[in-house]
Amino acid sequence: MDIIFILSVICITLFGLLGIFLTLSKKGNTPVNRLLGVFFLLWALDFLDGSLLLNGFYLQHPNWALWTEASIFLYGPLLYLYTAHSVGARTKFKWIDLFHLVPFLVGFIAMLLIYHVQPREIKLNTLTSIVNFEQLWGSYIVFALLYAHFLYYIHLSKNLVRSATRNLKQYYSYHILSWLNRLLNALIVVLLIAMVNSVLQLTGYRFYFEIGLVVVLLITGIFIGGIILKALDQSSPLIQQDLAKKYSGSLLQSQESEALAMKITQVLEKDQLFLNPELTLEDLSSAIGSTSRKVSQTINERMGKNFFDLINMYRIEAAKKIFTERKDPKLTVLEVMYEVGFNSKSSFNRQFKNRTGVTPSEFLRLQS
Repeated sequence: MDIIFILSVICITLFGLLGIFLTLSKKGNTPVNRLLGVFFLLWALDFLDGSLLLNGFYLQHPNWALWTEASIFLYGPLLYLYTAHSVGARTKFKWIDLFHLVPFLVGFIAMLLIYHVQPREIKLNTLTSIVNFEQLWGSYIVFALLYAHFLYYIHLSKNLVRSATRNLKQYYSYHILSWLNRLLNALIVVLLIAMVNSVLQLTGYRFYFEIGLVVVLLITGIFIGGIILKALDQSSPLIQQDLAKKYSGSLLQSQESEALAMKITQVLEKDQLFLNPELTLEDLSSAIGSTSRKVSQTINERMGKNFFDLINMYRIEAAKKIFTERKDPKLTVLEVMYEVGFNSKSSFNRQFKNRTGVTPSEFLRLQS
């Protein structure tokens, strides 16, 4: 067995099982997870279809071939709707969502007319051309439409994540949507490599096409599969819906706001709540005996920050102090990162450099 066949079997099995689990499981946000489940089931079928095609199976059974081609037009909508519901931008499904199915229906009808209703001889000629990398140049248009469609929906999904991340900085001291952003980034990488592969396939560079295919299979089988496991327990992260109106009609007085600011500062400096890597606005509000809305308004208006930036400011100051006063010459950046409440190295590096102008490693070297 060659490496492409082995990796294809792994990906088909992985995404097939993952799709079934997400579709049937009662764990997490079930209706939303089903969208992702269908996405991975379709991806598993697409891998299976491609593997059977490249290995010549369809040359013996041409009537079974190319039934999944139009389903590629479902990838983008499924991913977009999953993202929208995961970040809380959508709370229920609407009839207008059915318009996302139009490209799929058009593609399915086109494949029926171009291939499925044709005589067996024409089907075999079509499949032989594909297997021998002798497709018509008109296929470029089809591939361009497919990739443009998927990229457009990934772009929409990325915008939703960026917008939600900004809003969630009022509630969380960490990037709660980082797993979803990594998934979208990984899909972009896979898509770009697949686009190059399509060009290689159309131009007949079989060797380079197979190398690109191995890369795609490795990324999808290892990286994306690992990321998606973090999505199973995710529900809409947008809590405290009364904050959505941005303190509309608030009766928070100047004296109360000042007192709250003092309490916030006290619990952060004395009790060091910021050391909790999963600290939320609700946790901080409970600690000072106030409401999330009032605490958020105080942080925004009196302290000039959002919750995320305030907590990470304290974490960076604590890290600087540990670096400066270090007694252990073997102290590592990772040790300090976890000690002050960060759970992501990339986030720690970014926040540290934003506030000091240097990375944690550079800062540590300067103290030597």
